[in-house]
This record gives sequence, C-alpha cells and structure tokens, in this order.
Amino acid sequence: MAAQENQALSKIAKRASTLTDAAGALSDEAAMNDKFLSSFQRGIAKVQSKSD
Repeated sequence: MAAQENQALSKIAKRASTLTDAAGALSDEAAMNDKFLSSFQRGIAKVQSKSD
C-alpha cells in the first residue's frame, strides 16, 4: 500500500512539475511575442515614414 501511495505521489509531483514548466514557458513566449510585435511595428512605422 505504501509503495502504491509513493508511486501515485511521484506521478502527481511529476505532472505538477510539467505543468509548472509549461506555465513558465507561456509567460516567456508571451514576452517574446510582445518583443517581436514591438520590433515589427517599429519597422513598419519606419517604412511608412520613409514612403511619406
């Protein structure tokens, strides 16, 4: 019984770790996306100002 509990707790801990890593990656991806969009928008603005 104790072995089964340990195995179950180990699975839960591993899943929690995986979910935490995934959640952490989301904020990094969001920051990367924001950085890319800002850079892209600045580039578009430069092109537009040169064409005016």
